[in-house]
Amino acid sequence: MIYIGTKFYKYEKDKETADVYRLIRYQNKDTVRLRNEETKETFKVSLEDLKKEYVTLSVNGIILFNIVSVGGGKDDVLITLYRDKELHAKAQYPYCVCRQGITDIHAQQYMLQTGKDFYGASVSMDTMPAGVDFGIMVACDAMDETATQIIAIYINDTLDTVLDLIDTVKYDNVLNLLFLEHLQHVSSKFGQMYYKAKLSTGECEGYCNTLRGLLELNDFMFDFKRGYDIYPMDFDFTDCDEKALDVEAMKVLSTLLCKNIDKAMILKYNHDVQLSSIQKDYVLISDKHQNLYVVVYTFSGVYQIPVEAVEDEVGIKVMHKRMNSSSVQSAYNHIMYNKNKFK
Repeated sequence: MIYIGTKFYKYEKDKETADVYRLIRYQNKDTVRLRNEETKETFKVSLEDLKKEYVTLSVNGIILFNIVSVGGGKDDVLITLYRDKELHAKAQYPYCVCRQGITDIHAQQYMLQTGKDFYGASVSMDTMPAGVDFGIMVACDAMDETATQIIAIYINDTLDTVLDLIDTVKYDNVLNLLFLEHLQHVSSKFGQMYYKAKLSTGECEGYCNTLRGLLELNDFMFDFKRGYDIYPMDFDFTDCDEKALDVEAMKVLSTLLCKNIDKAMILKYNHDVQLSSIQKDYVLISDKHQNLYVVVYTFSGVYQIPVEAVEDEVGIKVMHKRMNSSSVQSAYNHIMYNKNKFK
């Protein structure tokens, strides 16, 4: 099976570099439509010619979009990410799951403070709370196979490039129904003004009326990036390709990686960059425009955990071996993460 989203490259006689193409649709069982990733031109090609004339770029994983049935026959939308690591290991569970019809696990502490429930969640193997069975994230009674879409993904994909590969209508319809049912329920307590206000936003206590809204609100792409050890940052690196990383960004990376970085070079990622062949230490970062970069760096010495001076009970200044909240917080403020859900 060649999944939609799979990329290919092909060398033309009059070009020194290969063109990259992406499979965006099956025309029929024998023909697919490709898109030139540079010009965005699309064209049809037979599967036979595709296999003979194009070279497949190894995928970094797959994302499955499903409509599942849960208790009482109610439908739910389930999105799962399997990295190449899980695919090769034939793992029982995906790396990351995003779904609507579940209490937000990340909001448990917040709910204790406010008494308010939140729904929908994106949870990965790395962010699942200790003692909680990951299986609850994928539990269902049945799956609508006619609504299942599978796409191949690469580490430089964004939410836009992912959603561009699927038809969201069926998922949007299910999510909109769940959203309206929940909105109707809570409006019986808060009134029609609350109903109209939330209806216009398309979100209520975590219920979203579109697939894009669900993925954005629960920051699915943050889990996606961290699954590939990508740090999503709010810097703009548009004009920084093949240049030394600026001092502020290098300082932030030093704190995040707990290394004394003294030199760093930034390179925009593309598919001819062989990460496995990089001889020096490197880290993947994305900027505010969702572009992916490789930062190759050197570091020196032993990293010292930031400390701060505080006074003890008798007024003597002592140094506590604890993270300096101001410097660490400043670094993490540059990590792009959607904080709008609990506002």
